[in-house]
Amino acid sequence: MTTWNDFSEGTQFAPSVHNGGAYLDISSYYLTWWKTGKAPAITRDTLYLTHRTQFAAARPTSGTQTKFMLPRSGTSAPRDTVEVLSFLTRAATVKASIGGVEKTYAGQAGLQAKTFPLAYGTNKASVGAVTVTSPWQVKKDFTVQDLQYHAVSSGRK
Repeated sequence: MTTWNDFSEGTQFAPSVHNGGAYLDISSYYLTWWKTGKAPAITRDTLYLTHRTQFAAARPTSGTQTKFMLPRSGTSAPRDTVEVLSFLTRAATVKASIGGVEKTYAGQAGLQAKTFPLAYGTNKASVGAVTVTSPWQVKKDFTVQDLQYHAVSSGRK
């Protein structure tokens, strides 16, 4: 597991403007599981939504950028997907809006990840009264390439 003080090695995770505490919350679930040997009970429905704001192969439509991000050798390729990670107390229909296009899937009780193709616009997901909306829109026009993933959680309001 990476640590908060490995910034010079590029392996850190910490609360941030673009991710809030979402990655820390997800990690705390797995840390508890690892330490106790048992998956923690899910006591409330929670949704996490992760995506990038640009397609991996997109280039700025304006501006002066001439050098572009490339994944480091040995790392996973950037993916053009939106992921809904659900922690559900019981099976339920999960609704997602990906770039304004409505999708649904049968959410299982427990932990489940579902991916959808990235699309321009706003992304959100809901199950019952729980909703999470990303403030980060996927845009066609931009001035600087940015391949980072953004994360939001319904668990922190």
